[in-house]
Amino acid sequence: MELFWEILSATSLGIFVLTLIFLIVRQYRKNKLYKSFHLDELFKTDKEGGSNNGYYYTSAETRGYIRRYVVRKNIYEKSLICNYDHEYKEITFFVVCFDFRKKMRDVLEITERNTSKTSKIIPLDERTKYVNIYVKKVDGKEINGRIIRPIPAPKIRLFAFFSALCIFTFLFTLSHVMIYFISPIHRRQFYNSVINYIIIGSAFGIALIYFILVLVCYRKKNSKTKEGGSIEYEYF
Repeated sequence: MELFWEILSATSLGIFVLTLIFLIVRQYRKNKLYKSFHLDELFKTDKEGGSNNGYYYTSAETRGYIRRYVVRKNIYEKSLICNYDHEYKEITFFVVCFDFRKKMRDVLEITERNTSKTSKIIPLDERTKYVNIYVKKVDGKEINGRIIRPIPAPKIRLFAFFSALCIFTFLFTLSHVMIYFISPIHRRQFYNSVINYIIIGSAFGIALIYFILVLVCYRKKNSKTKEGGSIEYEYF
């Protein structure tokens, strides 16, 4: 019986490690865009007031509303300022932020009312290297309703399942490793005791609760995404 539990613990540890690696590699939680990344034209760089500035022309339909923008970086922060083509009563646009590997890091939804021809300063994540700008709505006219793909339901369920499995195997392995090192002479009594089964049941209950919470939270996240919200609503 003792050998059985030790083999089970070793198997659980192996499943935990493999599941964790699988989750990290597959990145089930990441949204994708309906639009693909494009590199905007950089036409000028300069240094002003302690900031390194890069000036870019926007692309495609965006240029009809936001002609160009500047990304400013100093020792304290990174920010964005847009130059509008006209003054607007209301304009809403998405700022999609990418890192140096052109991997999406953030999506900001910006709304400004009664604008001048220059936007307010928009703070950016420090990891941002490139941005793509898409206009959502201008003075009541919709241009791009949605740019973020909701995470498919099967991927959410798979992520929830493997995450819950990871939690269960971790807790199961941890409890048996602790008894092995803390009190090895009492292992046999522990394996045959009610406490062992209570711990297993508790680990399963925690994993099940986590599974349900992930499904609920990602359903809310997808609803937010469908409405054009930020993708930076992370649960995990």
